Formats: sequence, structure tokens, C-alpha cells
Amino acid sequence: PEPEPIPEPFEPDPPEPEPSFDPWEGREMLLIVDRSTRDSARRTPASPGFDLDAILLFDPEQESLVGLLSAWETAQINDPYGRNISQDPAAAIGEPDARGSDDVGAYVSLGTEGGFVFYQLELFEPVRSGLSVFVAAADFDGADAQAEIYLCYPGDLDLNQCRSAGTTRGQGEVFLR
Repeated sequence: PEPEPIPEPFEPDPPEPEPSFDPWEGREMLLIVDRSTRDSARRTPASPGFDLDAILLFDPEQESLVGLLSAWETAQINDPYGRNISQDPAAAIGEPDARGSDDVGAYVSLGTEGGFVFYQLELFEPVRSGLSVFVAAADFDGADAQAEIYLCYPGDLDLNQCRSAGTTRGQGEVFLR
């Protein structure tokens, strides 16, 4: 008798890769919250707390600009000593441009202890893990100012839907992990 032909080996199709979930995907708003203490603002009552000049998002290699602040939605600017001279949230929109502490129209002083601004981002690429968030601060007075950066979904300011990217003391950067 003729031997039966050997069947071709059965190779199952490789499994479909699991879709990866990036916790930063779809976030197009940025919330910056002043975490400075009132005591740290005593030295700078005219621009108390964190003095924000701009926020820029860069790709992981830090070669190209991915996004920046384009408009502000809502804000709470504190004025603990009744002398805050830089309260316009629009001053932080766009590229960094503050040249000195007297350059009042170029930065916004959040005013310590929970002052915040909620910004819309202009994005050239989607927000994703690995991006660098550069915080340009107008830290000309040496105050110990710090701020926490959150990225949020568009729409209502719901902190349960926002994700903290980290905290910076003065000018610095945080990375989306």
C-alpha cells in the first residue's frame, strides 16, 4: 500500500497583539497648581508663589516641539498680601518671553497655596508617554516656588479625570511616564 502523505504542519495564526493603553492619550488640557507655601511668598509679595512664563511639550528626544499652552479656561489666582502685580493667566500662553521680574505682562503669578490655571493645549502631535513637559518659570527672585502639573481630558475640570505629571520647583521639566 501507498503510504499516506504527511500532512502539512499546522501553524496557528499568531495572536493579535493586545492594544497598548497609554494613560496620557486623549489629554488635551493642562492644569498647573501652585504648591508653594504662603511663607515662601512673604519675600515676594508683588508676585507671590509660582511665576509661570510658559509650558512646552517636547518629544522624547527633545528635538521637536509637540505642544504649548494656547488658551486659558478658568483660573484662581491668589493674592495673599493684596499686592500681586501679575495676575493675567494669558501671560503664560505661547513661548517663554519673561526677561526679568519687572516684565509683568510676560508671566502669571499663581499666588501660592492652591492658585491654579486650567489651559487648553495646542498640540502638533498627540500627548503620549515619554514626552517632556518643560515648565518655564519667571523665577527671578529666588523664592522657593513649586507647582504641580496635571494633564486632563477636554471638557469640565474634573480632577478625578486628570493625571499628575509631577511637581517642579521653579523652572524645570517633568516626563510623562
